[in-house]
Amino acid sequence: MSAVAINRIKEYPLAVCAFLIVVAAGVLLFLRADRVTLLEAELSTARTTINRMEANLRESADLEEDKERLLRLRDQIDSRLMAREEVAFNLDYFYRLEATHTVRIENLRPLGGRAGPSDVVPPVDLFDVLGFDLTVRGEFANVNEFIRTLESDHYFGRVESLSITRPAGAGSNTVTAQIALNLLGRKP
Repeated sequence: MSAVAINRIKEYPLAVCAFLIVVAAGVLLFLRADRVTLLEAELSTARTTINRMEANLRESADLEEDKERLLRLRDQIDSRLMAREEVAFNLDYFYRLEATHTVRIENLRPLGGRAGPSDVVPPVDLFDVLGFDLTVRGEFANVNEFIRTLESDHYFGRVESLSITRPAGAGSNTVTAQIALNLLGRKP
């Protein structure tokens, strides 16, 4: 190095040190640029995790109350399920409906499985499905109300097929309904 350059360095030591620091930082940045990208990705992942944890903490404030509510709802659902082994009680349900709707059940037959075509009835894994075939006779308005009650009464039920005819020699308002009905039940 020449004497002039050494004199300049001695005259401006602060500027020379700043220049050397900038050059060193540039070299470090160039050599560690890939590490910066990795660290930024880790930081982004960590921020996402922290945000999710904070949201979970906020949402878990009423967790015990929600658990108790879900248990009450489960018990309510369970009370609305038929039990396959209680055949007499299940049949009595239909006879009570018969009495309240002034219709006559001509045929009531519990099925071993589901009522209706198997391609129409979706599989239900959480519950047992109790199928019933029944034939009901009465005034059209009463039969209609009987069917509506089957679908909306205490038990979860769905009419899979329905055929309403007017029998020969019957009154003008008398009809016969053949019903394929599925009711949800408790798993045995």
